[in-house]
Amino acid sequence: MVKGKVGIITFHDSRNYGAVLQAYALQQKVSEEFRDVEIINYQNPEIAKVVKLWNYSGGGIKGLIKTFLAFMFRLRKKIAFDGFARRFLNLSSTVFDDTIADFSDRYAAVITGSDQVWNTVLTAGDIHYFLDFCNDKQFRIAYAASFGDSKIELSEDVKREISKFDHITLREEDMVNDVSECIGSTPEVCCDPALLLDAARWHSNCSKRLCYEKYVFLFMIDESDGIKKYAKRLADEKGLKLISNKNDFSFILRPSPSDFLSWIYNAEYVVTDSFHGTVFSILFHKRFISYIRNKEGLPKKRIIGLLEKVGLSHRNTDNCDLKVDEAEAWDSVDEKVENMRMTSWNVMRDTFKDLEMS
Repeated sequence: MVKGKVGIITFHDSRNYGAVLQAYALQQKVSEEFRDVEIINYQNPEIAKVVKLWNYSGGGIKGLIKTFLAFMFRLRKKIAFDGFARRFLNLSSTVFDDTIADFSDRYAAVITGSDQVWNTVLTAGDIHYFLDFCNDKQFRIAYAASFGDSKIELSEDVKREISKFDHITLREEDMVNDVSECIGSTPEVCCDPALLLDAARWHSNCSKRLCYEKYVFLFMIDESDGIKKYAKRLADEKGLKLISNKNDFSFILRPSPSDFLSWIYNAEYVVTDSFHGTVFSILFHKRFISYIRNKEGLPKKRIIGLLEKVGLSHRNTDNCDLKVDEAEAWDSVDEKVENMRMTSWNVMRDTFKDLEMS
């Protein structure tokens, strides 16, 4: 185990299930290699807007009631996520845009990633995720950094910061050539951190079973009519309860990341348009169906790519011939996931060998 303090900057505080769970997974894996690891508790202003508790936009009494109900759910979700963070994440003190430079001497190495930390549309161009606050002595690493589903034009500031990295891996293929031009070599593509932990480790973080009826779990990012109709039809055909993350009271009452894992683990079927919903469905060997289009009807490349890599491309709602109860060759799927896991982390281990810390 290497000495020296390591910081991780990622989307740990967006109250998004995939974001906080991938942050936890990366922290766990890095902790296997380093004695002292913490997540930099950086507060991005754009993300702060998204998780704002009270967001009234007019509409009279009806609008006020709707806003109040949304506030109550957001507050409950905040409490649940804060509890998970206290229990499972090793966070630094809170850091803002005007204080993050104070962290320049705190770490021997800083890792950015994974998730869409390099999606400058999400962060309003925040280049702290490109480690602009690091000094020349710090080792800069990007693990499976993602620009998201859309190709992004790199600004000169971003290109300059990328060129300073000691090692970069990306999560998707789309931006490999653009990053190659900045660093003079081809970055490898590594898996999302959630895939670095196996099903048994994730199961140990699950809440107890939350619904004793058999159910279909519908987990949505975009509330499209297509995915809602599909899930309702499936639940009706199978005679099962439908639980949705958007409007089901039982989900609203149990919204923690550990609850999210339990909702997937104990479901008879999972219907999702979420990348991480798909990840955990695969890890838990669920009968799942992924909705592979966003609200504009464009393909969700991250989900499509993952399904291709593990041999489950047929498990999507575009497949008219999908037999939802078809038995999968899970041994083969697990082997592919394990290969992704080992290959990705071996790349990081090779990177860590370059570190000389005292």
